[in-house]
Amino acid sequence: MIGKLLLTLVVIALAVVYLRKRYQLNLQKDKNKRNTGSSLPTPLNNHSELEQFLTRARNSQSPATPVTGALAPRLRKILWIVLCGLLVIAGTGSYLYWQDQQRLVTVLLHRDVNEAPVIYRVEKRNLGSKEFVTDTGIRVTVSANERMEVVGL
Repeated sequence: MIGKLLLTLVVIALAVVYLRKRYQLNLQKDKNKRNTGSSLPTPLNNHSELEQFLTRARNSQSPATPVTGALAPRLRKILWIVLCGLLVIAGTGSYLYWQDQQRLVTVLLHRDVNEAPVIYRVEKRNLGSKEFVTDTGIRVTVSANERMEVVGL
């Protein structure tokens, strides 16, 4: 269970690193575009409206920059919420599994058909297919001619 949790955390960390790196690369590309766009001379033609439009387009920020800038805090918040949710779910699942394994069950060991069975109290985690450890610490191995019956699963 802990291995699954650690694997999930590693995947989330790698996703955050990847998205942060991609975001920084986009910022550098946009910065380079703005720097190279403003240093280019604009040719003078008879199409003054077209030149004005192109000049405004070069000088303005690209449309991807504000969207990426607006998505980064949201994405970070969403990733933190997902991470916290996964931690809560994993912790709750681990606790419930541990609690279930601590539960006491009754084991009836039938040796003969005519005799009354021997009764043991065993924690669920100490139950095996051919042996078990009682709550008092006694290790019991079931032989081939005995029958084990578990009550309370």
